[in-house]
Amino acid sequence: MTVPRRRILCADDNFTVRKLVASILQKENHTVECADNGEHALQLIAESKVPYEILITDHQMPKLTGLQLVTALKISATQLAIIVLSGNLKSVEIVQYQKLGVSKVLEKPFVPKNIIDAVTNASILLTKSS
Repeated sequence: MTVPRRRILCADDNFTVRKLVASILQKENHTVECADNGEHALQLIAESKVPYEILITDHQMPKLTGLQLVTALKISATQLAIIVLSGNLKSVEIVQYQKLGVSKVLEKPFVPKNIIDAVTNASILLTKSS
């Protein structure tokens, strides 16, 4: 099954993580843009002329945490598949993300295959819902 090319936003305050995620997904023919904090991600999503289809977000970020970002996006009813990529999440935080309907929660450190699989699964769900 060929996965459609997706427009992805990666929000993480760690430069190395942002660049690694972008590199992995660009090799899979996706378009990836990055934000260095939750507030910047929210701004990019709001101002984008072409909507992002998938958001990959860290949990612990300055200005807006991943949870605050996801909550804001769900309140605004943005149609966006969301993948949380974070280390040291508490089980209560994972449950909060799941209640908000995130596609996947991945732990850091991660292997490239896990990111690719999560994006592929989110892409399949997006295709089915459209």
